[in-house]
Amino acid sequence: MNPASPFARISLGCIALFCVVPYLQPVHFYPLTSFYTEWLAIALGTGVMVILLDRRVWEQLVVPWVALPVFALAALLIIHGALGWSPYFGQALMGALYLLWAGALIVAARALAQACGTKTVITFAVAGLAAGALVSALIGIVQHFNWVTPFNAVIVSPT
Repeated sequence: MNPASPFARISLGCIALFCVVPYLQPVHFYPLTSFYTEWLAIALGTGVMVILLDRRVWEQLVVPWVALPVFALAALLIIHGALGWSPYFGQALMGALYLLWAGALIVAARALAQACGTKTVITFAVAGLAAGALVSALIGIVQHFNWVTPFNAVIVSPT
């Protein structure tokens, strides 16, 4: 398979966005100031997993050894919650769901690296990080000099 596959293109695009969008979203309301950031990361990480919808990926799917402790810890959290060792089962379940998502993201990244090449995957991730750094620096300059821009509604002014 090559990066021309629609599944691979969607996954590569989500990798680039995954490295930048959650950090730049401006909505931070109480009581959970990271709520939108986390959900953007979950949505984009799930977008990276689109590569797993391709049948050809399943023919050569390899679960990296790095994912195994993540899945084991998720199972341990479920057992912990089921035995009543957690104040609320929902706490253990939420932690386990985050870990399962992270493990699936590791597997998807490995499948994408097999499908498109590690260099391509790293290039998209680095492009996302560079774009995020550039936008973040521009926001810092606007904040420092207190410039008036069309984006002032979402940029915190210095106090």
